[in-house]
Amino acid sequence: WDASAESLGIGATSIDSDSILHLKSTQPNIYFEDTDDAKSWRLEAGSVFKLQNVTTSNEVFRIDQTGNLKLGNSAAFSSPKMYVYGTAVNQNSGYYQLAIESDLAATSTPKAGISFRGEYNTSNGAHMDLGIIQGEKENGTSGQTGGQLTFHTREHNGSITERLRISSSGDLILAANATGAALIKGVSGDQTSRNSGGYPQFTFVGNEGTGIRRPSANVLAFDTSGDEAMRIDSSGNVLFGDTS
Repeated sequence: WDASAESLGIGATSIDSDSILHLKSTQPNIYFEDTDDAKSWRLEAGSVFKLQNVTTSNEVFRIDQTGNLKLGNSAAFSSPKMYVYGTAVNQNSGYYQLAIESDLAATSTPKAGISFRGEYNTSNGAHMDLGIIQGEKENGTSGQTGGQLTFHTREHNGSITERLRISSSGDLILAANATGAALIKGVSGDQTSRNSGGYPQFTFVGNEGTGIRRPSANVLAFDTSGDEAMRIDSSGNVLFGDTS
């Protein structure tokens, strides 16, 4: 015990000046035992730094000497800087092992994302966001559960800008959802006509009555202003203002 520095050394004859607690051994570790929950944990520093659930004998995480972080598995790894292992959470058709959650209120259209960064200036080592994938609540109404995914990139000397969006209904929208941007509708089956609820599958934001539709197998229909203007049938015949 060093009273002047208010630091404690265990196994160490000289205490590190920047540390309050200094452990020294061939395998230094700290053991935590929770008596009311009957759970035990060990924090250990050896060839890797790791946290283990002693009660279940499961490793929670480890950090190796090159800075790689691994969650949920003790096997050695070298390539990715972060590796997540474990049983996936099942959300209907979607499975995941890693969750990133926004702290914004429901009425503030919560957004959570991942940034892909890199160095852009070798002279000063400056880094920047090169691209972003973002999940967000589709609107700011409390109780609404629609979610969408947006993809953002940066042009030279430009700002991060949305390039592609997948809406809650599965529509694929380009160019930041701006009017006139290309829009692929997330619909399936025959789109027979607008009057029967059909949509051009290839259309435009703010102008969904204009585009290309598949009314039946091997047939293409071209709509303008919500009405069919031209059709190419399965035999290659081109029809104007008619469907047969």
